[in-house]
Amino acid sequence: MKKRILLFTAVIGIAYLSLSSYRTGAANNGYDATNNGVNTNVLASCGPGGCHGSGAGPTVTVTLDSAGTTVTKYKAGKTYTIHINGTGTSNSYFGFQVCVLKGTGTAQTDAGTLATAVTGTRLVAPAPPYTPVTIVEQSAAIAGSVGSFATTATWTAPATAGTGTVTIYATLNSVDHNGSNNSLDVSTNKIVTFAEETAVSSVPSISENVAIKAYPNPCSNQFRLQLNNADAGTYTVKAYDMGGRCLMNESVEVNSNSYETSINTSNWAPGFYGVQIIKDGAQRVIPIIKQ
Repeated sequence: MKKRILLFTAVIGIAYLSLSSYRTGAANNGYDATNNGVNTNVLASCGPGGCHGSGAGPTVTVTLDSAGTTVTKYKAGKTYTIHINGTGTSNSYFGFQVCVLKGTGTAQTDAGTLATAVTGTRLVAPAPPYTPVTIVEQSAAIAGSVGSFATTATWTAPATAGTGTVTIYATLNSVDHNGSNNSLDVSTNKIVTFAEETAVSSVPSISENVAIKAYPNPCSNQFRLQLNNADAGTYTVKAYDMGGRCLMNESVEVNSNSYETSINTSNWAPGFYGVQIIKDGAQRVIPIIKQ
């Protein structure tokens, strides 16, 4: 009888451990559940087909920001905050996993460097035989408010430009925190991509040997645009207001090294403007004030 009681107790203990141990994080227990496709034999999700219920999970959003400003592209070497938010369930505790990868399919690898940003989270990689993808996850169930969940992680983009698009894989579990897995524990995966912000090539300037003058400046209903020591050819003259709206776009032919034309400003509102002179891809911008 004593042996039966001990065996029964052991079975109950193992069952409880198998149902509740992931509260300390799936990766901590060897599982990557972010659905990133690197480890095809690993849980694709903590929800349906995973270790939690199959009901509808929370609505999840994943955003990236720099110093509080949401971005749609990242710059090499810059540090960002990943925000993971969930809504729409009746639970008030949650767990999560997030990773940032480059490449495609099973060939994906870590992109940049992840770090923890919230108390009760950890940085971990699933143990072999799984490919070690770096993950930030909860180290214990995190309390939110009923139906509202939010957490963050810190990500520093790859130091060298040229990585290209990166993908953030996240899973958010909404749980009832009763110590065991049941149908009330639901999960949602979210995948978002961010392109790399590439440096804008500098636009060459029209040679300083070309004297460009606008007068009178400030002007009222018109001003004269004068070019001296200018190469012959076609020039484009554009005018922009401070909101970036183009007010004029004209082509002029310069046949000698001195050229002068009149620009009508009678329909321009008083304010500051930029007059852009372009030739063969080179440009110069002259500030104009309309009174």
